[in-house]
Amino acid sequence: MITEAIETFIEGQKVSVRLKSGANAVRKARADSPSLAAGVISFPRDRINEWPRFRDHAIRELQVRYADRLRCVLEHLDERHPHVHFYLVPRPGESFGKVHDGYEASREARKASGNKIRSAFNAAMSAWQDWVHEAICGPFALARLGPGRSRMSRRAWELEQQKAALAAEQVQASRDRYDLDRRRRQLEIEQKVAKSKHADSWADIEKTRNNLGLLYASLTDQQRARVTMEIPNAIELMETGGRLTTKFRPR
Repeated sequence: MITEAIETFIEGQKVSVRLKSGANAVRKARADSPSLAAGVISFPRDRINEWPRFRDHAIRELQVRYADRLRCVLEHLDERHPHVHFYLVPRPGESFGKVHDGYEASREARKASGNKIRSAFNAAMSAWQDWVHEAICGPFALARLGPGRSRMSRRAWELEQQKAALAAEQVQASRDRYDLDRRRRQLEIEQKVAKSKHADSWADIEKTRNNLGLLYASLTDQQRARVTMEIPNAIELMETGGRLTTKFRPR
């Protein structure tokens, strides 16, 4: 599946060009042009019981950001920490920058004056890591940077972890409120539908009652006697028009 997507993307990179001689030619993608972006998202082994929920959440966020450009996700549980590998391929005709923020930023930097390609690349990838933390890792109380990278003392790192845990709890509380509100709206819709169906059913009953009343009025005495013999309580039912008693009448 990935191979086919890559081949389709490369095929889509072909463009028609006009040579100096005036002839038309098809220019293929360069042999060293990137076509596949890959990444890894991991989770602490000591929280393995939370891994399935984190994994599914990460995949959902990747799907939201990259849509059908997300071609494959592989789960690994046999290494130090559980993690997933994900693979991205641009759509035919798209730039590779659609799946790699750093590539897109460096390409745009080449068009500007000054040698800022590397800094543009680093800034874009740092922003992408911010997105990963905000959308995927933050809700699970994972810090943006580790203690060594941040040059923090152990105490400062513990405080940072507590802040991350508190932020995750706030995010989860917000999601819980959203889910409850969505469920409430869904129940309201279901109640309205049920009431509508209930009203339709009662209208059918009223129509049947009226029809029975009309039928009763049209019968001769002989026909009424015959119906009574064949169907016990039929005349009583027809006289009442098939009404339900107040006890069983739906509200």
